[in-house]
Amino acid sequence: MKPLLSIYRSRAVTAALIGGLGMVLSTGWVLGADDVANNAASPITATAITRPSKERQLKFAAPGVVSEVSIKEGDTITVHQILAKQDSRQDEWQLKYDQREAESNEKIEYSKADLASKEVDLKRKTELFKENAASNTEVEQADLAVKLAAAQVKLAEMEHDQKGFDAEKEKVKIEQMTIFSPIDGVVEKLNVGEGEMGDPQSRDGAIVVAQWNPLWLEMHLPSSQAAQLKLNQEVSVRYDGEKWQTAKILFFEKVDAASDTQMVRMELPNPNSRTPGLHMQVQLPAVVAAATEK
Repeated sequence: MKPLLSIYRSRAVTAALIGGLGMVLSTGWVLGADDVANNAASPITATAITRPSKERQLKFAAPGVVSEVSIKEGDTITVHQILAKQDSRQDEWQLKYDQREAESNEKIEYSKADLASKEVDLKRKTELFKENAASNTEVEQADLAVKLAAAQVKLAEMEHDQKGFDAEKEKVKIEQMTIFSPIDGVVEKLNVGEGEMGDPQSRDGAIVVAQWNPLWLEMHLPSSQAAQLKLNQEVSVRYDGEKWQTAKILFFEKVDAASDTQMVRMELPNPNSRTPGLHMQVQLPAVVAAATEK
């Protein structure tokens, strides 16, 4: 007769074997220690698309004939660079006239000299009136002439200031006849050429420029997954078949109630100026996978 302890051991082994066989038969594989560890939530991959971080549609301020286009599509540009100009010759002549008028004090000096002359005449007639050598009417007329001359001085000063304002306004007008780049970037679209009319009402604008470094990387996730991510969090991303690199989360769009999804925008360095519109893989943290399973 076998010892009681041996019997218990045999039964335990038999039960383990039967349980293991049942698992094999029902699932096709046996859970080991590594399988249990891998069964926990692990990172998942999403798809995102690259877009320019800035895009500007540039127009002239007023209609005018384009006299110069200094760039072409695909050119790299820098902020404040001149991209195109309208014919501004007539406005430049007007600016020179206004500047000359603004710099001249001749009208003011003439008006002041006339005022001084009228004041001398008023003083003389006032003294004559005291000696009964001039009438009261003559004094009043001389006094009125002084007042009119004083008003003329103020008017000349106002006109002088106005010419200064006109010159500054003309400067602004000429500046608006030139399109400057507002950013460092690339010329994406050129819709105007030399000799054509630069029309501010054009739907497509005159020139479209964009910033490609950094790029924006945008993906749409279920709101439960997006909720697990945070601003300024860094995630791993890559173009298909290339090495992983790092992007930083910088914006969450509001949740789309119809689809229960949310757009997440990341910032991606792009020193080699790769063209936007390409798809990338985004490796999301394990916590996002866990939210998916729930």
